[in-house]
Amino acid sequence: MSLVDFGYQRILRPALFRINPEWVHEWVLGNLRWARLCEPLLRKIFCLPHPKMQQTIWNYTFQSPIGLAGGLDKNAVCADIWELFGFGFLEIGTLTPHPQIGNPKPRLFRYPEMEAIVNRMGFNNDGSEIIANRLAMEWKRKRQPHAIMGVSVGKQKETPADDIQAVIRDYKTSLKRLYPFGDFFVVNVSSPNTPDLRSLQDRKPLRQLLFALKDEMFALHGGEHPKPLCVKLA
Repeated sequence: MSLVDFGYQRILRPALFRINPEWVHEWVLGNLRWARLCEPLLRKIFCLPHPKMQQTIWNYTFQSPIGLAGGLDKNAVCADIWELFGFGFLEIGTLTPHPQIGNPKPRLFRYPEMEAIVNRMGFNNDGSEIIANRLAMEWKRKRQPHAIMGVSVGKQKETPADDIQAVIRDYKTSLKRLYPFGDFFVVNVSSPNTPDLRSLQDRKPLRQLLFALKDEMFALHGGEHPKPLCVKLA
């Protein structure tokens, strides 16, 4: 066991597991900006570039097949940091048009005996407008991620899932705001923590939603081939 593994497994992890998991989540994100001060050391420990690890997909070269899933850095507060830990790509979000506080706390639960963690967050996020402004400021400071970045978008909790035009407006609003920043986009219709969201996986509403978003992406891309669009299914 390396010194880093020992310090994490025997000291840091047991200490963090004694604290509320959502508080730890926010604390880690709030302090991760300091990681830039240790960039050479972090790259030496976590970044192991090798041609066999690289993959070219959608005309993007992924340096590693390991990515950071949506939900950890949903508000893109550390988007330029994750590459230092060896991630080849990351996903911010899921984002909604307006800020959303999510479900009541507690909503994040550890199951150590199963080596698992379960969340019932409910799309809590700062809203796509605030996050677009945040990324614009970071880009201006030359702090954009070198890892491929995806953006996950979803509907507002209050938007009725059976009002497909309102649903489409929600997804299109966030898509338009974040289009300059994302390398690919993810349509989240899978979360069990937003009422009736999974009904959008039915054939008719899903086709309407995806065709509307693809049309919007072609328009945003000047009629040329747009950025990749993925779908997150249950």
